[in-house]
Amino acid sequence: MQTIKIFLASSSELKDDREQFEIFISRKNKEYIKDGVFLELVLWEDFLDAMSQTRLQDEYNKAIAGCDVFVSLFHTKVGKYTEEEFLKALETFQANGRPLIYTYFKDEAVNMSKMNKENFLSLRNFQDKLKELQHFPTHYADINDLKFQFNNQLTKFLPELTSISSSRIEQHSENKPQTVTKVEQHFHGNVGIATGNIEGNQNLKDINTEGDRKDIHIKTFNNPRLKSLQKQKEQIESQISELEELQNRCNQDIQGTTNADTRRQLRARIKNYSTEINELYDEIDNLEQKISKLLKL
Repeated sequence: MQTIKIFLASSSELKDDREQFEIFISRKNKEYIKDGVFLELVLWEDFLDAMSQTRLQDEYNKAIAGCDVFVSLFHTKVGKYTEEEFLKALETFQANGRPLIYTYFKDEAVNMSKMNKENFLSLRNFQDKLKELQHFPTHYADINDLKFQFNNQLTKFLPELTSISSSRIEQHSENKPQTVTKVEQHFHGNVGIATGNIEGNQNLKDINTEGDRKDIHIKTFNNPRLKSLQKQKEQIESQISELEELQNRCNQDIQGTTNADTRRQLRARIKNYSTEINELYDEIDNLEQKISKLLKL
């Protein structure tokens, strides 16, 4: 199993986005784990009980140096330590070509009258620093937009970092309603930062017309074998939903504990659930092939 470590940095104001991003990575694992790839998300919460002779931030910096991808989220401010984490990732990239760096700014309405002047200046100063580096961050509207944009980046960098082929990545992305048409990687001198220029478009292709649905219903009603297969498929889909719910509970429990052993156990459960889910999806694929053959008769 090849592990790709993704470090996620953000200030406390984006706690909800961090939690949803963690769930998103967990769900992506069910797609990639059967290809021998596990996405390990590294969060600052994982270090809350770490003991160090120096300071906790040094533990974060060590973790950043060992990651393959660095993702930072910003909204109304740039904390001292978040900026330090970014600079550490940049320093490591310059030395080793890793981690790839992705920077996202959240576009959400802000009441300027209530915004702290110091926070505002930290944000503007950091944005100016990014311009000097010729690093062009991506903006996102909400968590769904963030997941969509980062998912498109996954399809681009995973073939570079793992043994998964581009064609296999495309299979994982089949039948998705949105597609990416352009992704750029900017380099300036010896500074290389991966950035995304995403152009999403709706590709809502309705493959089932009303007539098709009626025809399938009639064939299913008249064919006991087909009816049985459809029922098996529904039962498996129900099992998958239950396992995904268990995954979500584990993720919530991880957020609610600072005990390292408990967090490791919960992450192990999530990994096991992902394996079970993938096996069930394989069963669904087999059932769908059988159903398709019967529908053609």
